[in-house]
Formats: sequence, structure tokens, C-alpha cells
Amino acid sequence: MHDFFISTPSQYAIQTAHTTLLPATAFPRLAISYALIFSLLYACTWHLVNHLQNPASAKPTQVKDLSTKSEEWANRLTSTLHALTACYGFVEWLSHDLSKGLHTSDQAASDPSHAAFTHSTLRDFYIGVTLGYLLFDLGRLVLLQMIASRVIAARRGENGKIDTAAVIGSSAPAAAGAGSMYLHHSVIIVAYSLGVRYQYGTYFLALFLNNEITTPFLNARFFLSSLNLKTHPIYVINDILFAALFFLDRIIGNAYILLSMQHLVATVTERDWEGHGVPWSVGVLLPVFAWIHGGLQVWWFGLIVRMVWRKFTAPPSSSSSSSPSVTPVDPPITNSPKSRRVLGLPENNVSGRVMKKLGLLEIANDKAAEVLGLRKESPGMKRRGVPGRN
Repeated sequence: MHDFFISTPSQYAIQTAHTTLLPATAFPRLAISYALIFSLLYACTWHLVNHLQNPASAKPTQVKDLSTKSEEWANRLTSTLHALTACYGFVEWLSHDLSKGLHTSDQAASDPSHAAFTHSTLRDFYIGVTLGYLLFDLGRLVLLQMIASRVIAARRGENGKIDTAAVIGSSAPAAAGAGSMYLHHSVIIVAYSLGVRYQYGTYFLALFLNNEITTPFLNARFFLSSLNLKTHPIYVINDILFAALFFLDRIIGNAYILLSMQHLVATVTERDWEGHGVPWSVGVLLPVFAWIHGGLQVWWFGLIVRMVWRKFTAPPSSSSSSSPSVTPVDPPITNSPKSRRVLGLPENNVSGRVMKKLGLLEIANDKAAEVLGLRKESPGMKRRGVPGRN
């Protein structure tokens, strides 16, 4: 059982040449080992954050929120650790391979197939580490999606409506971009598995590990926001670094990798594939998977640009003369059932902001609305057309 788990490059190098187990099983065992390692780290971090937030003393309505935050913290911390490992691995395997002469510009020019079929144990190891993380994260997404579906089904009322606010914390995978994450993980899992299995194109596949350099900055946005630092200059600086690195690394850098790969693919023939035991279907599919990966980065960068655009073009939050006739009120308007009946409010306790979002801009008692600031003019003034009131 001890020989099954692989956690270091030296162990992987030994296992690939082991005589008691087939060397071909070393890579799957490496991926499974790291999938379990990341799963254990995720679970421990979740319980640790739950303990630090002391949910035992929280009110029942707060427990779900604490659990949701703990899951997000665990996810982000695990993701950050993998990103740092992948970036370190990228530097290590690339410097190692270049020092050993496994891929140079002169060799690629004289023999293009050299870059397509080179083998590096260290390179395969770090591909396996990322493959293990993707297996863990894909399982996490599927599990959370199943939990969210059950919660939504359980909270459907007799009229078929869903209390969306009640399940928003447990439906994270259903948010915008979840579909692209499923596609990304599935494509990379298949590409890495086939690439290492047939030792084709692993040089280019491993180059994409450098994309993880942007992940810590993405996760830092969540950490800073959770610490109420969204208005701090460091939050803005982090956003700028994240967007800049994403563009330079995942757009410009990936474009260079993909174009270099495409130039190489054009020189590799079906006879080269046969000579190295690579099925033609694998030879065709791997470049397609690489282009899908690159396309997803462009899609995500478009979402980043849209986010930045909305941030800088959003109207100021301060009220002005052109503001709506209803002033949003964040706290509940009243906690008294009698007052709610007088004002004509719903029985459940709502705030002015919620009323505005739901389109409940008017309340039954006009004078009370004017006094509470929910209406800036009395209906009588509007009917009489008082100057300056429109």
C-alpha cells in the first residue's frame, strides 16, 4: 500500500522504473495521490476555519453563512497552494529540461518532432500534481452542485417558487462561469492523461502550468473582501496586478505557446505518430484541447474586462436630484406588525432596498412614506405640479 502513493519527484522516478508494478500505472497513482492530498487539505482547512469562526456560539441563522464562508476559504486556500506548487514546478522542470538539452531551439529547427515526443520524468510529475488537483476540484464542484440541487428541491413551496436567497450560499457552482470551469477541468484532465500516456506534446502541455501565476491574485480578491478591505488601496492594486498578469500570461503568453505548437504540429506527420506509438486520434485531439484551453482564457478575460468596465462606468452611489423617487433603506423599515399593517407593508419584515428590487416602490400610507423618506414628495404635490417637483 505504501508503494501505491507517490508524493515526490524522486518517488515518481523510481516508480516509473519499478519492477513489481507496471510503470504505466505510476502516473495514474501520482494523480490519485495528489487528488487525495488536496482533498485532505481542503477538509482540514474547512474544519479549521469553522472552528476559528466559532459556529457553536452562532445563531441558527448564522450557521449556514459560516459554513458557506468556511467552504470558500478552504477552496481558495487549497487553490492557492496548488497554484504556488504549479508555478514552482513550471520553473523547476523547465530549467531542468533546458539544462539537460531536452528541448532547444536548434533541436526544434533540425528535428521538429523532438519537441513533440521528448520525455521528462520531472515534467510528467508536475503535470500529475495538477491533474490530481483538477480531479479533486471537479469532484468538489459536482458535489456542491448536487447539494445545491437538493437544497433547492427541498425549499420549493407549494406554488413552485424558490427562496433564492436561502440557497445562494450553497449554489456556488451554479454561478456564472461554472459551465466553463467544468469544460476547462474536463479538457485538461483528458489532455494531460493522453499526453503523458502516449508521451506526445507534454512539453507544450506543461508550459500551460505557468497560467497558475494569476490564481493567487484572484483568490486574494476574496481574502481582502472577507477582511473588509475592498476600499483599501491594496485591493485596487491587487485587481490591477491580476488583470495585467492575466492578459500578459494567459492571453499573450498562451498565444505564443499555441502558435509555436501549431507550427510544430504542421511538421509532424502520421508516420511520426506511428513511429512513436501515438494513435492518430490522440495526435489530432491534443492540439484541439490546447486551443480550447486558450479560448477559455480569452472568454474569462472578457469577463474581467466587463467587470472592470462596469466598475468604472457605474453611477455614483451618492444620492442626487436625479435619483429615483424612492430612497433605498438598508435596515428593516419597521419591526412592529401593527406599523406594517398601517403602512401597507408585507407581513414579512423587509427593507426599503428589497422593496425597491421587488418593485414595491409605493406603500399604502402616503404621509408615512413621505416622513420615512421612501417618497420625496407627497402625492398631492405631484398632482398639483408644484414647481421644482417632478
